[in-house]
Amino acid sequence: VMRPLFYDFPEDPEAWETINEYMFGPDLLVAPIMEAGHRGRRFYLPVGCDWRNAWTGEVYHGGSSGDVDAPIETIPLFVREGSGLQIQERGKNIKRNRAPPVYLFHETIKRIGISPILRL
Repeated sequence: VMRPLFYDFPEDPEAWETINEYMFGPDLLVAPIMEAGHRGRRFYLPVGCDWRNAWTGEVYHGGSSGDVDAPIETIPLFVREGSGLQIQERGKNIKRNRAPPVYLFHETIKRIGISPILRL
């Protein structure tokens, strides 16, 4: 479920002001490119946890801002540290080698009985 940052981080005043990012589930923050032709953007990560850039692995402290590159094929994604959510590259799937480029795995989804693979 997509929702604004303040839904998950009501105690963070900056989360109430951030209108161009959203949470996709409880552990994935999406910072989409909002203007045609842009290949990067400024982001904000809410307080209360650390965040990992899903593509580079770089870890940021909650409450921090920064800039991120965003080539046309990569949307800026940040994963809540300790969530169990992982990005898996193509060909790493041991059951099928014809995997699409990206899979998101989430332990919570497995626990509630839904398939743990979401395609982006």
